[in-house]
Amino acid sequence: MNIRILLFLSIVTFVITGCSSSRVTASLSPEIPEASYTGKGTNAGPMLVGSLGAVGVGVGIAIDKGIAKDFDKQIEIHKAKYIKNISVLLKGYFPNAESFSLSRLEFTAVRNDENLVNTSLVIKVEENSAIDFVSIELEIIKFDDLKTSDAFWQHLEKKLKKGL
Repeated sequence: MNIRILLFLSIVTFVITGCSSSRVTASLSPEIPEASYTGKGTNAGPMLVGSLGAVGVGVGIAIDKGIAKDFDKQIEIHKAKYIKNISVLLKGYFPNAESFSLSRLEFTAVRNDENLVNTSLVIKVEENSAIDFVSIELEIIKFDDLKTSDAFWQHLEKKLKKGL
């Protein structure tokens, strides 16, 4: 009789422990939106108008789109290294969230210093059938670091550790 009770308690404990440890946690979606960048090309547009006419503005915009793609490439390359920790940090701010996703990513050259970049992003938080959008401004990042390293993820992680 004691063996049956012990077996029953073991099964109940296993079921309870298994259910609590398999609890689904919200994670940041791996889908990253296309970034925008306003800076070197846009700022050069008026100068290009002098030599290329109205086409100069278009060339300037195309330059910025190319720069944004360079930033996107580095964000994609390094996201696997950071996405889990970013999810955990976001979950600390939004404990009832079901999912997170980046919905907007914008880079802007710092006025009077195109070698520095302001970074802003919007995170979509889905919680209890409600959707909220949270804007985050990161510390200024060096232009070359955004084009060649995991600087975006480092700064986002640092920001979330410090506090929104």
